[in-house]
Amino acid sequence: MVAIVLVCGMLVIWKQLSFMEEKDLGFKPESRVIVPLRTDEAKRNYETLKIAIGQINSVPAVSGMEVPPGTEIFGDMPLFLDGQSMDEAIINRINKVDTGYLELLGTKLIAGRTFKKTAESDSVGKLIINRTSANNFGVDPQSMIGRVVHI
Repeated sequence: MVAIVLVCGMLVIWKQLSFMEEKDLGFKPESRVIVPLRTDEAKRNYETLKIAIGQINSVPAVSGMEVPPGTEIFGDMPLFLDGQSMDEAIINRINKVDTGYLELLGTKLIAGRTFKKTAESDSVGKLIINRTSANNFGVDPQSMIGRVVHI
C-alpha cells in the first residue's frame, strides 16, 4: 500500500514538473536579467541606469516594470467601462511597465499596439489588458481598442 502511494505521488510530481517545463509562459524568459530596484533612490535613478545599461554593446534592449513576471501582483484596481457604473467594476491586477517591455519579453498582442516612447498620447492613462480582462468585461479583445476604462 505504501509503495503504491509513493509511486502515485512520484507520478503526480513528475507530471507537475513536466507541465511547468513545457507550459507556454506567453513570453521568452531566456537571456533576461531582472535587477530589482528596491530603494526609493534606485527607483528615482531608473532612467539613468536604463541609459547606462543600454549603452553596453552586448545588451540588445532595456525596459522596466513594477512587478516582474511570475511575481504576485498586489496592485488590485477596480475597472469599469464607459457607460457602466462602479457596481459593475471588475477587479484587475495592475502592473506599470516601461516602453519596450512587451517587445523585450517577446509577448505578442492579440489586438492593438504596445506603448511607444515617441507617442505623446501614450504618456499617461493608457492600458494594455489581457484576454481574461476583456472576457471579464464581456467584450471581445478586438473591440477593447479605444474604449474608455474608468478606475
